[in-house]
Amino acid sequence: MSGGSINVLKTDAASPTRIGVVTPKLVGNSVVRHAVARKIRHAAANVIEQYPNGFDIAVRAIDKSAENQLNYWESEILSAIEKLQFQVKKPERIDV
Repeated sequence: MSGGSINVLKTDAASPTRIGVVTPKLVGNSVVRHAVARKIRHAAANVIEQYPNGFDIAVRAIDKSAENQLNYWESEILSAIEKLQFQVKKPERIDV
């Protein structure tokens, strides 16, 4: 199942975690789009309990998003945050 794209940006640790949801018309009619957005916001609320500060999260739903359940969205958002946290920074090049 494919739900869309999730982008996570690490922000200042003191900043509260924020979520943005985009559900284009390709997801379905207004009722379907709002139902998908509610699922995503509810899943994000559960994630924000674990990560209350330091992240901006943007979720863009796609046409198959209406089929996804709440636990799918929650696991995808958590996965995106965890990937960001464990990314290894490339060492800076030092010319000697």
